[in-house]
Amino acid sequence: MNKHFRIIDVNGFRGLMLFLFIVAGLICGFVAFPGYVTMHLWNFIAESISLPTINFFQGILLWAIIAFTIYIFGNQKVVIVMQSRNRYSK
Repeated sequence: MNKHFRIIDVNGFRGLMLFLFIVAGLICGFVAFPGYVTMHLWNFIAESISLPTINFFQGILLWAIIAFTIYIFGNQKVVIVMQSRNRYSK
């Protein structure tokens, strides 16, 4: 096995800038843009049924609630078993 195997290798200022660019892109792609879309969808629906509008930060929070709800309830199978035990056996 190679002892010098490196998964992430950040060398110097250029590597640091590349790493920060990748992190900023991931944040924009998975947090900011869906929050922006969620904000606009909410405000579009809110105007028609007279609900209060939300700002960008609240759109990000709404997106986080939606994403965590999908994550929690989407991938797992929930099994509920109900049994009654016979207390009196003859």
